[in-house]
Amino acid sequence: MWYTVSPTNLQRTSGFLIEKIVTPLISQPADKAALPTLLAATDPIVKNGSYWGPSGFMHVKGSPGPASIPKQAKDVTTGNRLWQVGEQMTGVKFNLQP
Repeated sequence: MWYTVSPTNLQRTSGFLIEKIVTPLISQPADKAALPTLLAATDPIVKNGSYWGPSGFMHVKGSPGPASIPKQAKDVTTGNRLWQVGEQMTGVKFNLQP
């Protein structure tokens, strides 16, 4: 799965099954859900090109830890398109050389 879910007010309108049963199984509080991102961005132990996420069951909960990079994240065509769309939407362009 490779993402973290936090129970927020968004789940209030998702119905009983999602709000009361599914969300508690696959979520953790926002402060804990943010930890993998914060660690990846700030901890000197993190190496360039590594991927971090929750280390618990199915990688949706738990302490931050190294994770496998999902196949979709390695798709160069999609990555290039995402970069192009980001530049178009922000109006910011970078002259990056491979």
